[in-house]
Amino acid sequence: MSALSALLSATAVAGFHLPSNLPLSPRRTTSEQRHRDSLSGLHSRAALDPALLERPAKRRERLTSFAGALLLAFPLAERTADAAAEDTAEAGSASSLEPSSKDIQTVQEAFKYFDAKDFDRADRFFSRAIDKWESLYRGGRKGGRDELATLYKVRGNVRVDSKRFAEGLEDYNRAIDLMKTDGENDQGIARYQEYPDAFVQRGLTYEGLADWDAAVKDYSKAISLWGGGRGEGINPFVLVFRANALSRLGNYDDALVDYKAADDLFLSLRDDARATDARANFALALYETGRRDDAVKVMRQIVRRQPAYTDMHVALAAHAYSENDLPGALKEWQFACTRIESGCRRYTQLDWVSEIRRWPPSLVSELRSFINDVGGVEDIARKGGKII
Repeated sequence: MSALSALLSATAVAGFHLPSNLPLSPRRTTSEQRHRDSLSGLHSRAALDPALLERPAKRRERLTSFAGALLLAFPLAERTADAAAEDTAEAGSASSLEPSSKDIQTVQEAFKYFDAKDFDRADRFFSRAIDKWESLYRGGRKGGRDELATLYKVRGNVRVDSKRFAEGLEDYNRAIDLMKTDGENDQGIARYQEYPDAFVQRGLTYEGLADWDAAVKDYSKAISLWGGGRGEGINPFVLVFRANALSRLGNYDDALVDYKAADDLFLSLRDDARATDARANFALALYETGRRDDAVKVMRQIVRRQPAYTDMHVALAAHAYSENDLPGALKEWQFACTRIESGCRRYTQLDWVSEIRRWPPSLVSELRSFINDVGGVEDIARKGGKII
């Protein structure tokens, strides 16, 4: 394997970084334990924050933040005397298809800037690398297609993280085009995991463009490439993503099925925090279908098991107020505002509740009425509550 191929294989998870026992783990990574350790810390910090699974850029930032640390383990721009001698011995027509040390260093620098969230510089360096590898690929470089697809995919991540969704979409389209010639077998199953991963990435990008239909199609394509269905072998994160997009389309019945399946899969992976997030989204979707009593039961089950789950306390407050149960509403709201570290202030920002947390319309309306009529956090402050 060439130095550049090793680099890109090991950093392919910069596209979508998930635990290695889930379907999106890269097939050629050499640092699985390092990724797993990174993810364990990531999950603990993300616990009890269902909004993590909502906003595309935020999800990708959380899921890819360790790519640069991994890159530092690959000082590939340094050339040994033996390597230089081998290069000289193999000089000839093939040498024109090999990237130089400077080319490889350009890729390294791009990943470092990406990890530092210096998106402008990361974009420039990835663009330089892409120009170089486009010429190598056209020249017939062995492995050049895989390397080029990875570069496009990671530059797409850079552009989406900087909210340049249309440009990111172009990069994912190019990456998929490069892989589609051999990305799946005759049965429609992925030959390698980078292929369905690219559809997930593009689905997240479509979410940034508010193209929910296209997002659902890409998530469904990735799921079909893993074998279809909602059981073992399917990535539960992507089931949640698809359910979120289905909810935005008003298709709550299908969203419920995805949320429930994701809940079960997360539990099978012993990821209780993510299972709870999926269950909370299930409760919200159930509420919007009109099965309010059933939804409230699920919400109460969640807060019994996870008393610090702010989202469900606020949802219960909004529901109680809609049922003319003012004492019950104030009890839930005050608990969220004064007893939980994350506090309740975000829930007074109804645009955040609707667009980022993505509560269903009826519950947002009930929360709006509650806050407008009762006074929200200011009311509790007047009563002596310490507002976080």
